[in-house]
Amino acid sequence: MSDNVDSLSLTPGKDDKTPPTLNIAQKPFKVAKPVSKEIKNGTGEAIGDHAVLEAKHVIFSGKDGAVINSSYGDTPSTLRVGDADTPPFFTDAVKGKKIGCQVMVAVPAKDTLSEQQLPKGLTLDDTVVFVIDVVGSRPYLEKAEGTPVPPKAGLPTAEVPDDMKQPAKISVPSPTPIKETVTQPLIAGKGKKIEKGQHIRIRYTGVTWREPGKPFDYSGKAGPGYAEFPIGAGQLIKAWDEGIVGQTVGSRLLLVVQPADGYGAKGGANGAIKGDDVLIFVVDVLDAGKN
Repeated sequence: MSDNVDSLSLTPGKDDKTPPTLNIAQKPFKVAKPVSKEIKNGTGEAIGDHAVLEAKHVIFSGKDGAVINSSYGDTPSTLRVGDADTPPFFTDAVKGKKIGCQVMVAVPAKDTLSEQQLPKGLTLDDTVVFVIDVVGSRPYLEKAEGTPVPPKAGLPTAEVPDDMKQPAKISVPSPTPIKETVTQPLIAGKGKKIEKGQHIRIRYTGVTWREPGKPFDYSGKAGPGYAEFPIGAGQLIKAWDEGIVGQTVGSRLLLVVQPADGYGAKGGANGAIKGDDVLIFVVDVLDAGKN
């Protein structure tokens, strides 16, 4: 069993849409713990402790060098450096390197795959080898950043604390809710427009117009303080799918949602939302890309 990747080499693909080929000097290749190696130096900015990277990747079997998965020829994947959801060995492999680098990471299969994710012929005792080409980066956001937008009169107002674990404080201008669904940017982000089918990362608070001081849900209730969803894919309420697509990353949005564009006549949130409740959401769009 090896403790490094020096016995591995790559043959470049025929073009930038074709993954490299992994050459294994002695098969099978195995490691006892994650190890990495920079194959090609980058020439861009240095990768800091927190970054959202756009990367092409290919995963090889350490058993025979077969390709398990590849994103070459497709939209670059997202690799979040220093993120709570990112295994430390990925962060360690790219942190301090420069945009444009190519790195190789060999990992025991048990450290990155479940029994159900194993391809045929591979066991948890085997090794998988990742090759990652970092092709770009975008800002790592924990709250909305951009240009403030004066809201229309008669809409709710919101105060969003810096602490991601805490909900926004939402106030309504009148006990009687408005009668239309509205998407009102409060901050116009400077990132790319959100497209249908993208995987978005958001921070949000949801209340009813009836009880604006009692959030029925917010992203800081559990986990790292954000949530991730595919947008425009029919998995969220209509007001989110239609109101968030076309906005820009970094934006803060106020959404006023009529029942027909929310949870309908049945309500939701374990009874906290009644069938005739008008909902109010404050949403910070932190990222959008391919997961």
